Amino acid sequence: MHCINLLVSCRFDKVKKKIGAISKVQPECLLEHAKVENKMYNLLKEEQKEKYKESYRNTER
Repeated sequence: MHCINLLVSCRFDKVKKKIGAISKVQPECLLEHAKVENKMYNLLKEEQKEKYKESYRNTER
């Protein structure tokens, strides 16, 4: 179901069910994303790793 359908729906039981399904999958997706990022990071040279860390720190602000 698309987000717009959830927003215009008067049936919040469907919305609650969809949110429940997303919240169960999201941690797994985040973990997989972190694993892929780690693999890519480990392919970088030391100078590239430093630039990556600096860029990451700047986005946290």
